[in-house]
Amino acid sequence: MKSDGSNVQEHLASLEPEHFQSISQDLVGLSEGNFSLNQNEIPNDVFGVGGHVQTLVSDHAAETDVSFRDAGAGLAQVVPILAAIRSLSEVPPSAEPVSRSLREQRKKAYASTLFVEQPELHLHPKMQANLVDYLLENSSSVGKGGIPTGDKPTVICETHSESILLRVQKRIREGAYQASKVAVYFVDQLPGSDTRYIDRLELAEDGRFTRNWPLSFSELRIRER
Repeated sequence: MKSDGSNVQEHLASLEPEHFQSISQDLVGLSEGNFSLNQNEIPNDVFGVGGHVQTLVSDHAAETDVSFRDAGAGLAQVVPILAAIRSLSEVPPSAEPVSRSLREQRKKAYASTLFVEQPELHLHPKMQANLVDYLLENSSSVGKGGIPTGDKPTVICETHSESILLRVQKRIREGAYQASKVAVYFVDQLPGSDTRYIDRLELAEDGRFTRNWPLSFSELRIRER
C-alpha cells in the first residue's frame, strides 16, 4: 500500500478474506460497534469499472453501506492506518519453503516502522483515544541499538492532539503500558528567535511527565481554564 493510503481500495481488494475481516473487526472495535467494512463486487456490465471489488463502510446505525467519501474524512483516513498496521504485522513471504520453526524465528525477528501524520484530523476526541489504544496494542518498541523488534511495527506518530497524549499517559498510569516503550518529542521555537529545537519529554511510570510541559502548551492550559 502507498504511504499516503491513496490506493487503499486496491490494497483491500487484494487481501485474503481472513485478512480483510481482521481489518473490519479493527474498525468495529475502534468505532465501538458503529462501523465495519463490507466488500461489493461491481458487475462486469458496469461500463469501465466492472469486475472490480469495492470496499464500503457499513453504518450499523443507519443499516446501510456507504463509500469512503460519504462515510466522512475521519473514517476514510483511519482505514489506511488499520490496513497498514495489519500489513506490517505480517511476515514477508519467502520464495523458498521454510519449516514452521524457521518461520516463527523470522516472525520474531521481523519488524517495521509506520509513520502516521496527524491521525486526529476529522476524528472525534473519543475515537482519537480509541485509536491510541489500538496503536499501543498493535505496536512494538525499539530494541537494543535502535533496531525494532517483534512481529509488530514501531509507530511514529506526529500529532497536535492533547487527547492522544492524555490517553497514552492514562494507559501508563493504569499499568497497561510501560513508560519505557513510549518516547515523546516536542518541537518548539526559542523565544525571539527563528531557531527551532527538539526536546524529549520523559514519562514516569505513573504516566506523568517528569518536568513541566513546554511553555507554549502551559500558557494555553492556563488561558483556557
